[in-house]
Amino acid sequence: MKRLLVLLALAFCVVAVASAQQRAVGARFGYGLELSYQHYVKPDVFIEADFGLDFLGKGGFKATAIYDLEIGHPDWTPQGEWMVYVGPGAALGVVCNSRNNPSGFMFGICGQLGIEYTFPFPLAVSLDVRPMLGYHFGDREVYSGGLYGLMPTLGARYRF
Repeated sequence: MKRLLVLLALAFCVVAVASAQQRAVGARFGYGLELSYQHYVKPDVFIEADFGLDFLGKGGFKATAIYDLEIGHPDWTPQGEWMVYVGPGAALGVVCNSRNNPSGFMFGICGQLGIEYTFPFPLAVSLDVRPMLGYHFGDREVYSGGLYGLMPTLGARYRF
């Protein structure tokens, strides 16, 4: 009986912690189109995973994972919530040549700096920059598509 109570209490704690973590799913628009997923691992730390098309450089697609830290919460509006975030990350993708044929893999390290506004309803919009320095293995050269990461990117995500 004691074991059953302990297991039930443990299961309740796991469910409570899992449901308390915020998540968001949406898209990022800028020099490409990406599906985006955010998951809070601590109250002020979240992981962002993006997968999508890369239109600049030579084209192709890539997946990016970033470890973001909340560095500020400006109080600019009476409703909703503002957040400033920054973090390091990595990307892996396939680069295409001018004929849209895969020409090799790309690996890069990146950083992200952004600002996000969460409305009183579960919608968040963000504006960020994500410069990347990488290597394109097919052409044996620096991946030039990531240098366009200084172009602002607009994101929209549903929070749940």
